[in-house]
Amino acid sequence: MKTIFLTGATGFLGTHLVKEFLNKKACTLICLIRSENTKAAAKKLEKAMDKYEMSLNESEWKHIQLVCGDLEKEKLGMTDEEYERVATEADVVFHNAAWVNWLLPAELLGRVNILGTRRMLALSNYKKNKKFYFVSSLSIFPFDGEDYEETTDIDQEFYLYGGYAQSKWLAEMVVQKAISDGKDAIIFRPNLITGRTKDGVFSRSAFFENCIKSFIQLKAAPKLAQTYMAVVPVDYVSQGMVQVVFDEETKQKVFHLSNAGYAAIGDIVDWVGDMGYEIEEMELEEWKHKLFASKDFYTNALYQFKPFVYGLEDGYMLMGKAYSK
Repeated sequence: MKTIFLTGATGFLGTHLVKEFLNKKACTLICLIRSENTKAAAKKLEKAMDKYEMSLNESEWKHIQLVCGDLEKEKLGMTDEEYERVATEADVVFHNAAWVNWLLPAELLGRVNILGTRRMLALSNYKKNKKFYFVSSLSIFPFDGEDYEETTDIDQEFYLYGGYAQSKWLAEMVVQKAISDGKDAIIFRPNLITGRTKDGVFSRSAFFENCIKSFIQLKAAPKLAQTYMAVVPVDYVSQGMVQVVFDEETKQKVFHLSNAGYAAIGDIVDWVGDMGYEIEEMELEEWKHKLFASKDFYTNALYQFKPFVYGLEDGYMLMGKAYSK
């Protein structure tokens, strides 16, 4: 039975990872949660699981241990005793947590996304060598319509939109360096994560859903004949990641969790229109001006993704084209 040290358990993907790991019935989870005490941490996790309609039963709770901590702090904010215990008991370190914000600069986000990754790697090497799994993102590649594969060398000059993508690229570089130095580690790069396949439950902070909401709010959408969006259901992502963790034979170091099918922005607008919403299509720059000049821009669903929208050009993929072998 594996003991897995997991970060980011209360997020959209994280809650699905918790459920998927527990479905294996062959592991114990140690979840790092930013909270004052373990009682509050339990309530936080319970609330997150309930939010996405995945309540934990009594049997599942028996396979979960909670530790309070913070990726921004030394020893991940744990007490010396907790740090020693986790480093000794964990067989696997699964680093899923990240500070996701498309407005803040990489220098600020790096306190969690880069330094936090370094601290997680340090823990994975302490006491005993533990396999390290890192959730990166396909946003580490430019949205330029080029083909990017799992074997693509990321150590090159890329123009990346926003501090989040930049901080994730730098964080992955840390992990890639560890792998080149001999660390047993695997990197996951998911595409835009959307709702579950079985019931459509989604994250209200996800780009795809907020893009649709923004079109409805503004009653306008851009004409983007050559721009496509690739989304991937959260249950597909979590199931794929957990399957890799329990596959002892895999030698692959990077996995793209992407979708071979792309939806054109124009098709999405048509689908929304078919549901009864009036949406005017206009040229891209006209739409951008209307969005940014709107008195309600700060409450528009796309405000949090301003760098995405600002750099958008027709013919570019949102989250890049990616191929998985």
